[in-house]
Amino acid sequence: MTTKKTAEECLLDAQLDFIMNAPDDQFNEFLSETGANKTEMTRQATAAFDRAIDNHANAERAVEALASLTPGQQAAVCQNLKIRRSVLSALREHRAVVSSIPKRFLRQLAQELGQSMQTMADALRFPAPARLVSEHKADTKPVAQPSRVTFEQLLRDAAMSEEDVQKLMRDDD
Repeated sequence: MTTKKTAEECLLDAQLDFIMNAPDDQFNEFLSETGANKTEMTRQATAAFDRAIDNHANAERAVEALASLTPGQQAAVCQNLKIRRSVLSALREHRAVVSSIPKRFLRQLAQELGQSMQTMADALRFPAPARLVSEHKADTKPVAQPSRVTFEQLLRDAAMSEEDVQKLMRDDD
């Protein structure tokens, strides 16, 4: 079933097409007619792009910090966060829906790894490093990426007590 685009959607598509495909001289003429300062727009776009690259690099470092924990470090992190090893493994494999992780827990995890909370959240949104995804022989074709579940479901799947689940799910300090 196909749905017809609204007038607003058609206009947006046309605007995006113009921005992406208009010849430079035509686009520059449009910018001057609207009073836009091309130099300032270029500066802002470059700064935004640089921030995005920095955020991506920081998130990659956080992914590596989480992935490269030794077994002893993993045990210490689990003990400090009061979680089971299977929960940390699921986090290392990026199997949690990041928006379901309480900020308090995310902040504690980030502190354990020497990262900022935002960087840790960004890192957990990345696909898991290939070396961490569990490999098993099976009769059926494997799914490319394990599905993500809520943080609360990870805790319950780890057979944590209801009291522990409630403590970890609290979002206050």
